[in-house]
Amino acid sequence: MTEKSVRFSTEEIRAILDNRKTMFRQVIAPHIVDRFVLDANGKLLGSYRASVGDVYPTVDDAPYEVGDVLWVKETFAKGKIVYGEDSNGTTHPYISQCADDIGYVPKEYALRHEIGIDDVVWSPSAHMPRKAARIFLRVTNVRVERLQDIIEDDAMAEGISWLDEACYENNGWHPTYYDPDSGGHPVFRDGFKKLWDSLNAKRGYGWDTNPWVWVIEFERVMDYANLDAIDKALVDSP
Repeated sequence: MTEKSVRFSTEEIRAILDNRKTMFRQVIAPHIVDRFVLDANGKLLGSYRASVGDVYPTVDDAPYEVGDVLWVKETFAKGKIVYGEDSNGTTHPYISQCADDIGYVPKEYALRHEIGIDDVVWSPSAHMPRKAARIFLRVTNVRVERLQDIIEDDAMAEGISWLDEACYENNGWHPTYYDPDSGGHPVFRDGFKKLWDSLNAKRGYGWDTNPWVWVIEFERVMDYANLDAIDKALVDSP
């Protein structure tokens, strides 16, 4: 077992905490793709390196192994949640970054609990230290596939729950025009496509490029870490 870090967007963090996200996909580096051995139909048979001398399982090159524990990096602020009154005498929580005894406030936590996020100095997830992590995941499976091979169930497991623009208020379903009584078909895959492009298109790995990806399945580890650094920042309402 190895402990490694992994980064997610605020939306993905929320999906993990809501138990909607249990897998993620990561683009496979070109030098690893160059090792792929494919059959005539493009099916992946394994990987090859001269130093190995034979075809070996491609997952041996994966950045994560089954059993690894991943600590999640997320957007955060150094500070402490305190309470103050507005001009109407109403008490509101806010993030103080001048307190003597500060901790780490995840942005997702602030959004979830309706704590103001304006006028706060936020640090990108890449800068989060290990001691500030509050979410830990254990890898349960690793496999390889093309991005566009994702199925509806896996798109759901990626944490998709919001509607694709095309389905409006159809409760997550597109109408099936040739059979209006069929109930339609789910759009989780469409939602995943939109999320993927928002995170990866600018890097040159948009949905349309259909890159090879690592598919990492995980479960949350609830009792892994000492969360003192988080706890001292997240105080209860007076």
